[in-house]
Amino acid sequence: MNQSSFFSGTGYSTAIGTLLSIIPGIKLGDVLQTVILGAIGASVSFLVTLAWKQLLRNTKR
Repeated sequence: MNQSSFFSGTGYSTAIGTLLSIIPGIKLGDVLQTVILGAIGASVSFLVTLAWKQLLRNTKR
């Protein structure tokens, strides 16, 4: 019985090899900047959603 697995083959090996070759080039400062900007973006999105909900509730009255 020959079953092919998602984790076998050259495609998976190529993807893992590419990721492993990219990781050493990533700087800690870049990661922290990405995390901080993501948190700011999520917070702004949440606050805008709350503002729109409040605005729509006031408009319907």
